[in-house]
Amino acid sequence: MGGAGTGRRGPGAGDGDGDGDGKIAYAKLWYEDDGPKLGVGVLDTVKGTRALMPMDKSTTAGVGQTAITDDGVFWIEGADGTDTGQAAVRRADLDGANAVTLPPEAGEGSLHAYSMTASDDAVTVTTLPPATTWANHTLPKLFQISPDGKGGAQSMSCNRGHQVFGAADEGNRVLWLDGTTGWTNLVNGTGPRPGADPAGRMTGRRPGAPGSPASSPSPSHGGGGRFCVGTGATGTVRAGSPVARGGEA
Repeated sequence: MGGAGTGRRGPGAGDGDGDGDGKIAYAKLWYEDDGPKLGVGVLDTVKGTRALMPMDKSTTAGVGQTAITDDGVFWIEGADGTDTGQAAVRRADLDGANAVTLPPEAGEGSLHAYSMTASDDAVTVTTLPPATTWANHTLPKLFQISPDGKGGAQSMSCNRGHQVFGAADEGNRVLWLDGTTGWTNLVNGTGPRPGADPAGRMTGRRPGAPGSPASSPSPSHGGGGRFCVGTGATGTVRAGSPVARGGEA
């Protein structure tokens, strides 16, 4: 689980008519008679009020990054200190009502959630599996989830290489740093990559073969790496469209 952080929604942000304007979601640590407790709070900077999100303070062992949108608060939460680092992503209304778990901490659909970013239409999670060796499936990857959790987590790219530091734009568009080419590129993509392996792996089929993603060789890897073209992207990088290539920005 990633380090705790705050999600902010400034006055005038977004479409300007959301209830999330002027609110900050934050990880909270406090002490009670039986020891320290963890939770997630929301500060309304306009009204000066605070709300605590519904969490089981007796079992919560870790709180990761938070995010806030016009109508909801999202956070990463861990309760099992004996697993391999999986964490749940949860959501509640701004007042704490209607709390739901999107991907659970354990079982089918669980993620090694490290950090996240959110818009009104999508939550994008960076995963970071524990590993002692370098391999594509152990690198950080991006997964996108609808705010109601329906459909589960979907991979943003079938590219090899790291995908980190996602930043939500409008709709389900996300910008992130991508290492597919061997350089670190700033790229953007809109929505999950249809047909991508849920673990973010390449299928192993040759480019252009039936059922394989459209792709092209990566010159940085001597033809060994591949790009995948997905929805909402233009150009050859997907991941997404190149915004700035390593060495140029």
